[in-house]
Amino acid sequence: MFPYLFILFIGIQGTVLGQSFTASITSNDDEVCLGNSLAAYIYFSGGEAPWDVVINDPNGDNIVLENISSAHTEWLKPESNTTYTLASAVDNGGRSGATVGEVSVNVLQSTPVSIVLDRTAFRHNDSRIELVSSPAGGNFSGAGVAGNYFYPSIATPVGSPHNITCSYTNTNGCVSNDDIDLYVLSGVADVTLVSGGEVVNALCDDGATYSIFGDNDDQIPGTFELVAEGSLIPIPGHITDDDLTDDEAVFDPAGL
Repeated sequence: MFPYLFILFIGIQGTVLGQSFTASITSNDDEVCLGNSLAAYIYFSGGEAPWDVVINDPNGDNIVLENISSAHTEWLKPESNTTYTLASAVDNGGRSGATVGEVSVNVLQSTPVSIVLDRTAFRHNDSRIELVSSPAGGNFSGAGVAGNYFYPSIATPVGSPHNITCSYTNTNGCVSNDDIDLYVLSGVADVTLVSGGEVVNALCDDGATYSIFGDNDDQIPGTFELVAEGSLIPIPGHITDDDLTDDEAVFDPAGL
């Protein structure tokens, strides 16, 4: 008699490890103006979504991204020439993956621009004022602006001062800006002569002095000038104004 051969099949339950994966980083740009951002794209091949990655920033703190998908867009804002790489990548199953690719960025500088004007206040009926930038080539915008000119009559005193901006683009394509407030004045003002607390309209040449008070529709501090009737030439002296911000002064008519 032949012995029987008993064969026992035992099922072993275990965990099948997931496939390895690769995370990559890339960008369509390799230059950016200082202060601007560029888009970097992170892709995953294999592994289980979502993923966690760390972007290595040599010039600052690492960028930690959690629970992202493929493809992920991350906006980078370097302050100097930088090369970004993926320091690590982990999928939803806790498995680490390979990392490839880099984003090398050359940071371009803008050119400072300034608005050049000899004054910032204009009468509403003044002719157009040419707007000049340094360096030349700035583009101006704002109330009353057409091309490189400011038109007080178009801006009007309503809403004054008017903020005028200048935008300049250099050969790198980087933009810089400057702005200035321009005042448009109605030119309507009144002067009141006071003696002994009373408003007067006649003077006595008796050595007395008078207080003068100014007021204008534009509600900005003004200065006083004395001119003869029918003349535009100021007469020097006679007015003492110790505070140019209070619209008050002392008038001495002696010698007129």
